[in-house]
Amino acid sequence: VQILNFSLSGMRCWSTRAMKIGERGNVKMEIGPVKWSSRVKVVTCTAQDGEGYAMGCEFAANEVARRSVA
Repeated sequence: VQILNFSLSGMRCWSTRAMKIGERGNVKMEIGPVKWSSRVKVVTCTAQDGEGYAMGCEFAANEVARRSVA
C-alpha cells in the first residue's frame, strides 16, 4: 500500500488489491523518534484504469508513542 494523502481524520492510499467498504486494517508509521499507529476503516475504493485501487480510509483510533533517543 502506498499513502497518497494524509490528514488528521484519514488518508487516501493506493493498492494493487481492492478492499470492501467497511473493511478494517492497521496503519503504522515511524518518523525519527515518533511511532504512530491507527486502526482504519475503508470508506471508498475506486479502480484506477486497471492499474490498482485508490482507497479513502478514516482513522478509527490512533496512538502516538515516542522512543527515547540515546
